[in-house]
Amino acid sequence: MMDSLTIFIIVVLIHCTLFFFDTFFKSCSHNPYLYFLENTGLQVEAFKVRWFTTAFNRFFQKCGFWRPKLLDCWFTLGIRCSLALLPVAMYIVIRTALNAWLTGIGTGGTSSLVLEPLVPGVNLPVSDIGYYLATLITCSIVHELGHAVAAVREDVHIDGTGLIVVLIVPFMCVHLNTQQYDSLPPKRQLRITCAGVWHNFVLTIAAMSVLILLPVLLYPFFDIGTGVTVRNIQQVVDGEGSLWIWRTAANILNKQSYTTDKGWFSSLGVGRGAKTPHREK
Repeated sequence: MMDSLTIFIIVVLIHCTLFFFDTFFKSCSHNPYLYFLENTGLQVEAFKVRWFTTAFNRFFQKCGFWRPKLLDCWFTLGIRCSLALLPVAMYIVIRTALNAWLTGIGTGGTSSLVLEPLVPGVNLPVSDIGYYLATLITCSIVHELGHAVAAVREDVHIDGTGLIVVLIVPFMCVHLNTQQYDSLPPKRQLRITCAGVWHNFVLTIAAMSVLILLPVLLYPFFDIGTGVTVRNIQQVVDGEGSLWIWRTAANILNKQSYTTDKGWFSSLGVGRGAKTPHREK
């Protein structure tokens, strides 16, 4: 398993290679390469790759005309919830800044309600990068889908959709016609602006609900009352007792069936009526 530094070096080398060949082919006016960039919508920058497409415009149009009255109520509700959550967000940001400042000057200020950026390899295990990227992509798609559908409802033209990859971190974006957006009344502008945050908020509530309901949803796939669980192990300083405790715990966890007394005593490694080792006082 590669560590975070190795992965970072590999990613940087890949970006440097892409940027080198991009600069080289453009300086030479290499027509096949320029034609490829124009047709695919790709754009290579330093440690950044952009992709622009209009392939999803028709999909956004269809979504925007589905249940118009329901969508109008949906995005109006998004404005109210976003404005209601704005003071909470400001409080968390200010509390995070104060907590970082107090920690920096050594006063030991701590708070449970703070923001903590996730940095792969620092406070995020390298093995969890896949989950991290999948979460970012999902949240970004849901966020930009909200902006796009709200823009269609407010008759703002969508120029296209973009994907930006900074090192290995992906971001989605929707390009709107800024002139049409600026000409809208403030309330209609807020519907488009707040749509992304509103969709992410709903996605968060849905994810938390699934997490809370996991024991209920997965209940049919588990057997209840057919196994044993080690609830507590009293610490023994040394001697035969400590070895027996850990050996017994490992033996219990490796067993699969305890439906009979024979299987139970077998997992304990003793016979019926046998005494367990103990230390004499």
